[in-house]
Amino acid sequence: MGKALRELYDVVIVGAGPAGAAATLRATKQKATALVIDHAAAPQDEQSVGWLGPAGIALCKECGVSAKKIGAGEFKGLHLHSWDLRRNIQASEAGLRGWLVDRATFDAALLNQATKAGAHALRGIEPQALDLTEDRVVLHLADGREVAGRLMLIAEGAASPTARMANLITAAQMRDAPQCLFAEYETKQKETRLDVAVGANRAGQVASIVHLGRTVSLAITTRAADVPVEQQFSAFRA
Repeated sequence: MGKALRELYDVVIVGAGPAGAAATLRATKQKATALVIDHAAAPQDEQSVGWLGPAGIALCKECGVSAKKIGAGEFKGLHLHSWDLRRNIQASEAGLRGWLVDRATFDAALLNQATKAGAHALRGIEPQALDLTEDRVVLHLADGREVAGRLMLIAEGAASPTARMANLITAAQMRDAPQCLFAEYETKQKETRLDVAVGANRAGQVASIVHLGRTVSLAITTRAADVPVEQQFSAFRA
């Protein structure tokens, strides 16, 4: 196997974002040996601010991650808007509460909990090839090392290069995959708030607007494939 970190892991996770880090932590809590690999040297994401609902918060607490530990802003209720932002209502049901988080801090906290529980982590490196056998998967890394696992979990996102190496169809290649667009900007006013805009398109249009401090992050998700998401963003912004 060349220069291996371990002869064989129970599970190798590719991608150290929230999904990968949470899977790694869960594996270690089940007494499995786990290795997580990520191409980025430090936690990063195109969308640096995000939000979690009650189910996500419950999972975080189970993983030992508190709002205080990650500096999360807590919101109660949300502002619900029409797509043109001309009509809105304050929704304040008891279940509409959650955390607003800085993604880099959040991702790092989850991964830190996983490594504290005994998982191994490799950052700043990515698989260049892989071999699938009957009882294991062997990943050939960019630095010449090889790692093997009885099971591989892929958590790199919709356009995962590792999934393509394994001849799997990625989410981005699926015909009914939603279009997504992220934008972020700074404001002078500090706020902790979540706004949601819903479009009238039958295929589905949802925009979440997260206000955390002076950072505002906009995420648009749509299944309206007949119109490019950039045009839908332009119409929303107008």
